[in-house]
Amino acid sequence: MRPGEKNSKFFYIDFESVKNAAMNLYSYELGLIKPLALKGNLQKNRRGIIVEMIFHDGTFAFGEISPLPFFSQESYEDALKQAKKIRDKFNSESGKPGESMQEIISGNNRLLPSVQTGIEMALLNYSFYKETAMKKAVGKNPDDFVLLNGLISLRAGASDKEIESEAERIMEKGYKTVKIKVGRQKPDDDISMIKRIISTAGGDLRLRFDANCSWDLETAMYFVKKLNCSKIAQATDYIEDPLKNTADLECLYKQTGIGIAVDETQFIPIKTCPFLKAVIIKPTVAGGFEAASEKIEYCKSAGILPVLSSSFETGLGIASIALFARMKKLSSAAAGLATLEWFGSDILNNKLTVKNGRLLTADAAAAISDMDFNKLKLIN
Repeated sequence: MRPGEKNSKFFYIDFESVKNAAMNLYSYELGLIKPLALKGNLQKNRRGIIVEMIFHDGTFAFGEISPLPFFSQESYEDALKQAKKIRDKFNSESGKPGESMQEIISGNNRLLPSVQTGIEMALLNYSFYKETAMKKAVGKNPDDFVLLNGLISLRAGASDKEIESEAERIMEKGYKTVKIKVGRQKPDDDISMIKRIISTAGGDLRLRFDANCSWDLETAMYFVKKLNCSKIAQATDYIEDPLKNTADLECLYKQTGIGIAVDETQFIPIKTCPFLKAVIIKPTVAGGFEAASEKIEYCKSAGILPVLSSSFETGLGIASIALFARMKKLSSAAAGLATLEWFGSDILNNKLTVKNGRLLTADAAAAISDMDFNKLKLIN
């Protein structure tokens, strides 16, 4: 490859323009309004690393490295160690050119997924400023938006008041699609919860259920049978990760006809699984935006809906994924980016808002450089 030539794989990066950039790292830790259940483990806060890249023309851009506990393969400490090593390589302490960004993100030694995501996010956001592929794809229409699905994640045995409060929140935000976490209690209790949500929020919602691989085949079939008996199935898009054993997914589909979705952690041959309706793609877990882009195109070629989702990132990560969704023409796929509602505060000066179940791309574009440095701590 000739000097200055773009790497065809990383289509949004002009490596020539970033060769003289500098890099800073910051840490953050934000409290959650309510505990977040991740595979049975309660999290009361969220912490991560912010990458700041300062370019030769004075432009700066940010990315987020936030491995999700119990989902990401790496820990926060693993990501921090690697991010510091990359920063030190990239910033030449002796005044000599540091290792190039092209070598760092596309070399033989693949970065940890969350670190790859954070570096790529900063470069992707820089490309937005420079009116390259991303800005052309996003467009300049102030009314452009990305549809989001709301999220209801209740504890087992939640009271009627708790359920109704969550359903009312979904109504207030104007969500047309909602993902409901199931599998934390008996199927009959889940069905009762779903019925109360629908009766409170209205019958026009599209429903997505996420069981987080909680069920065996028998339990999943019982749950779907109950859905069919209550006519909830008519409003159901799919059940995400219903089974502990993915080998039984085809049987579940053949026996029930229910739409099935999996996330990027389920290593199944997508094109040979005609029962799949959707694949959930979290860039932080998948290994960056380039990896996510490849998965999206693969899904489209197989006639499967790719749904972008967050890993409980801050507003920076949410805004960046929303812009990426618009770039990949997934604005109407109801992305799973409503997780900011779990945060008591954000690292942005102005918190992103959802209206009518939509996030405006203009708001997302403004957010990607709107850091509140009072919430960040410089990492030495």
